[in-house]
Amino acid sequence: MTERIERIDIVMARTSLKRTTIYAKIKEGAFPAGFHMGRARCWRASEIDAYIETRASGKAWQSEARA
Repeated sequence: MTERIERIDIVMARTSLKRTTIYAKIKEGAFPAGFHMGRARCWRASEIDAYIETRASGKAWQSEARA
């Protein structure tokens, strides 16, 4: 099965967060950083799913680098 790749507009819709909030949370280590494809930042759908599940359970998401 192929992993879906999502760009910022889809991530914003799925998380109900604004662009500036997403980038601020990335800087804090509180949101998945994603990766670049050309000039666009992209995320794996599974990363966003994990973020949403963690937040829905009432926990704060932390990047694996900081955990």
